[in-house]
Amino acid sequence: MTIREVRAALTALLKQAAPGVPVSKSDTVTEDILTSGIKESVAAYLASTVFTQDYVSYAQIGAAIMDTPGVIDYAGLKVSGGIVNIAIAERECPVLGEVTITYG
Repeated sequence: MTIREVRAALTALLKQAAPGVPVSKSDTVTEDILTSGIKESVAAYLASTVFTQDYVSYAQIGAAIMDTPGVIDYAGLKVSGGIVNIAIAERECPVLGEVTITYG
């Protein structure tokens, strides 16, 4: 199997969760640090689901965001463009896609 074939096979097995969310933040943290923390929190949740459940929970992504130090609140969370759980097939695993955060 060539490198290109391996990449194609891996891409077929990954399911991207790409959250987008407006966030209210504490004054004690910068936007860059908070964005990094949110990405780490959501990525940790996604890693915990690999081969253990057949969906990514919209609510658990929201909980991961709220559990990030410096987050006061969020509204209008969209995951991969929607507000529902994401189904994961038997040979797929969730990975963090592009994260869009606006601060207000």
